[in-house]
Amino acid sequence: MYEAVYYAYLWSDMLAADIYAMLEAAAADGAPTLTAAGARLRRVVLAPAAATPPAAAFTALIGRPAADAMMRYYGFAQRRLDGPGAGRR
Repeated sequence: MYEAVYYAYLWSDMLAADIYAMLEAAAADGAPTLTAAGARLRRVVLAPAAATPPAAAFTALIGRPAADAMMRYYGFAQRRLDGPGAGRR
């Protein structure tokens, strides 16, 4: 049971990190871009609430179902699969 709860916690943390990264990138572009990103978050994820499946809402907001932002958030560098040292640990 603990494992399932912890997995759900990490999954929600990943979604939050991706949304934060989206808003952070919008803030770097300036206030109008951040305002538009906030309005998109409200329109795509928050307003429909349970009417839209969470995975579909997230993918519509971010444009991809990836964990890149979470990996950066936790300090993991993405390991290349094709460069020097590929396959080594």
